[in-house]
Amino acid sequence: MLTVVETSYFSRHWPRYWKEADYTDFVEFIVNNPNAGSIVPHSGGIRKIRWRREGSGKSGGVRIIYFVQSPEDKLVLLTIYAKAATSNLTAAKLKELRRAHEKNITS
Repeated sequence: MLTVVETSYFSRHWPRYWKEADYTDFVEFIVNNPNAGSIVPHSGGIRKIRWRREGSGKSGGVRIIYFVQSPEDKLVLLTIYAKAATSNLTAAKLKELRRAHEKNITS
């Protein structure tokens, strides 16, 4: 079973978009379906998934960026943002997020 780990950014920002029940629904879904998100090209395996937001549905909802650390069986939630508020993150930015997270957990 995967252990969910959140970056400090994700932990601070998810309450802007979800109620506790919405967060719990997402975590349960993603733990059981870790490959549900699309792999972002040239990102080193980082995935992006669309998720509903109360009152807006999937297309107007949020985007969650995450990756799975295989040997450790961890699912790392990197960032969350509203589709309307942020354009797509570049692969370079996503790699930077992942490297920063990996550096913090090995330091």
